[in-house]
Amino acid sequence: MNKTDKKRENSVKNQNKLNLALLILLAISLLMFFATLVYCCFQNKKSLSDSGGIENIKYGDSSTSVKSPTSIFTEKYEFGADIEKSFNNVSSIYQGDVLLDTEAFVWWVGDDGLNIMNDKETGLVYKNYDCNNFSSPDDTLFSKIVSTLSTDIKEIMESYDYVLNYKNSSKSLEDPHLYDYIQAYEKGISKCVFRANPDCVAFSETEPFYNSFSFTCTESYDNNYTEQSQYLKDLDIKDATISVSKKVDDYALINVNYRRTGHFVIAKLVDGKWVEIYSGQDYPRCDLMEENQVPEEIYGECFYD
Repeated sequence: MNKTDKKRENSVKNQNKLNLALLILLAISLLMFFATLVYCCFQNKKSLSDSGGIENIKYGDSSTSVKSPTSIFTEKYEFGADIEKSFNNVSSIYQGDVLLDTEAFVWWVGDDGLNIMNDKETGLVYKNYDCNNFSSPDDTLFSKIVSTLSTDIKEIMESYDYVLNYKNSSKSLEDPHLYDYIQAYEKGISKCVFRANPDCVAFSETEPFYNSFSFTCTESYDNNYTEQSQYLKDLDIKDATISVSKKVDDYALINVNYRRTGHFVIAKLVDGKWVEIYSGQDYPRCDLMEENQVPEEIYGECFYD
């Protein structure tokens, strides 16, 4: 058996192991999903019974959430105290938590149409835990919260001479082109986004489902544009942001993120321009990686047809 046949045999074995692992993972995920639904329903019923009504329900903090955002957010931005006050007012009316988000991001579309990701920012997030009662983004509670916060934020930002950026803002609550409802403001190098997420989500078994309403700013757009724009232009990536996951010599593994989905690209720098070798969500073909001499550190695993 030559080296290629042996590698092909190992690849087939690895692929079979991978398929089995994926089936097991899928079964576990389904069990966890149904267990979470049962748990949430029990908790909601227990809370209603103990409190005497939906208006008195209060949920515990997420293990990754940070209370007391004043010391960081309000000191970082001149309008920080006003934004936090608005969030706290909404929280006092509709219940929920106002938290500091130290892994916030600002998705910003430039004048040239390139989508630039500004991550690792600090922002505020209000979590409303009554989202199980939502059936669509125009539900009364969701629309009331959006209306209250967006009106407050508009007045606050305009009072600090920020202007609305129409390219990065939703036209209405029913406008689907940004998926979330977004209001974007800018002043000089500062760019800020209020984002209302219609998805009802939870990221741990101990956390209840919630809708999030966040406010985040960045002053790093110019630097991020410089780092990301060549990849976006060379690879003709539209309506998505990118992040470089790995880079070895003239090869790069690039994550491509749309508003709710994504894939990855393996590219090579040829004569100063990034050229796509592979794009997708599955392992690339081994012969394609060998043909283009892609370092194994870039793709990790591959398969033979």
